[in-house]
Amino acid sequence: MDEAAALEAYDGEGQFNVVDLATGWKADLIMRRSRAFSSTEFDRRTVVEFEGMRVPIATAEDVVLAKLEWAKLGERARRAGLELP
Repeated sequence: MDEAAALEAYDGEGQFNVVDLATGWKADLIMRRSRAFSSTEFDRRTVVEFEGMRVPIATAEDVVLAKLEWAKLGERARRAGLELP
């Protein structure tokens, strides 16, 4: 995990990822944004058991919506010649 990327994602309501180098598992961590829909997403999260830990995760539908939203933001930034955080 890149600590600077995590702090930047937190400050900018963005996203970052964590990679387990031993297994290759990767998790995308998307920060909760300051908007009504994000509160709804947060309320819908579920808790799963993963390697002996209880881990809250977003619903599959909310993950798809978040990924589409990030793709759209990325496309706008590319068209404008900007870099996303």
